[in-house]
Amino acid sequence: MALIFLDRQHTGKNNRRRSLGAVGDLDGDGQKDIHEAEAIWTARYLLACEIRLRELGHDVMPISDGFYYQRHERCNAYQKAGEQAIYIAAHLNAGVGGGIGYGSMFYDYRSTSGKQLADHINKHLDKECPELRGKTKSIAASRDNWTKNAFATIKGVKAIGICAEPCFIDSSAHKPLFSIGGMRRIGEAIANGIHDFTKDG
Repeated sequence: MALIFLDRQHTGKNNRRRSLGAVGDLDGDGQKDIHEAEAIWTARYLLACEIRLRELGHDVMPISDGFYYQRHERCNAYQKAGEQAIYIAAHLNAGVGGGIGYGSMFYDYRSTSGKQLADHINKHLDKECPELRGKTKSIAASRDNWTKNAFATIKGVKAIGICAEPCFIDSSAHKPLFSIGGMRRIGEAIANGIHDFTKDG
């Protein structure tokens, strides 16, 4: 079994206390409210992920405060020598403006294990979330191209890092996922993918 860090990002930065990441008009009332913000929804899928991981026998360490580099340093300190560890930087994507969208798992371009973990997670997202079937991507992230923001979320961890962007907050095709049941399916799919990876590794 492994130690899994679940990081609820886009919240917990002391210099930006009200920041909650992207916001979508999920209820269609013409306004973007707090309950429609990214970090509110990532909390929902992370809780489902945590429950499933614990059921499967893994140790889970939720975190949600500090600058990203500070979170990475804490995780590195918590990880014991020789311990298998995985770090999930939890996000939701935005920017398709109602279009189809996709699900993406970004991994450190230097990490073969990162690619394998991303593939395992995407396999379960495809299986457990019909809204994402055939539209999931494992993407190598680096500091030198359009993936640099995703890379920044995982670059400092010793654990195998994934920047999770499972769906789009502004995609009409993904709207069914923005429900308690939809977030549960996402979280459990991520957990099941992590578990399969640890068994195969």
